[in-house]
Amino acid sequence: MWRPLCPATLGSRCRGGRVPVRLGGRAGPIIEVPTAERAGPFAWRRLLASHAYPSTPRAAVAAVVCRTDGPERRYLLAQRGKAPRAGSWSLPGGSLELGEAVLVGAAREVEEECGLTAATLRWHPTPITATDAIFFGETEAGDGDPEFHYLIAQCFAWHAPGPLEEAVAGDDALDVQWLSVPELARRGSVEGLLSGGDVLEVVRIAESLIECGIIAPEPS
Repeated sequence: MWRPLCPATLGSRCRGGRVPVRLGGRAGPIIEVPTAERAGPFAWRRLLASHAYPSTPRAAVAAVVCRTDGPERRYLLAQRGKAPRAGSWSLPGGSLELGEAVLVGAAREVEEECGLTAATLRWHPTPITATDAIFFGETEAGDGDPEFHYLIAQCFAWHAPGPLEEAVAGDDALDVQWLSVPELARRGSVEGLLSGGDVLEVVRIAESLIECGIIAPEPS
C-alpha cells in the first residue's frame, strides 16, 4: 500500500506540487508523485499500478495453449524476460488492463509474447481456474511485505499449427517451447518453473476438462 511520509518530512520535501510516498511496507521504495490537485483524481491509481508492493492483488491472465500434432498433447511455455522470476518458464500471460475482458486480455498476452492470434487459436469461453502468484520482498531482517501479488485467471485455447503462424518469442518473452505433461513435470523438478507446481497443476486441470468433455474437442 502507499504510505505518505511523516508531516515533518513532507514539509521539507514537498516541492513543486510533488509529494514523497513510500510504496508497500518498510521494504518499499520512496518515490515522489504529483499531488492530487495537480494531477487529477486518478493520479495515484495510475502511478501505483506500475510499481511493486501493491496495496491489493493485481488482476492478471494466463493462457493454457494446447496443440495435438504429435503423439501427446503439448502446451506452450514462455521464458520470462522481466521480474518476477526473470529467466524462468511459465504459461504466457500478464497483467489485465483496466476495462479489458479476461479472454481479450489472455488473447492479447499470447499475441504479444508468442505471436499467436485468432487465426490459429480457438478459445474456451470461460477461464478454467484461478491461481495466485505471490512473491515476497526481502529486508535486512530476513522478512518482507509481498512485492508482487497477482490473482491469475487461467484461460484455455487450442492451437492449430500450420503455415499461417508459429509461436515465436516477443514482447518480454525470451523464448517459447512446447512441452507435454511428462516433460513439464521433469522440467519443473530439474529447472524450476515459475510457480512450478501451479503451472503443472493448471495444465493437469486442462487435461481433466478435455478428458471429461467440458473443454470441447480440438476443431478438426
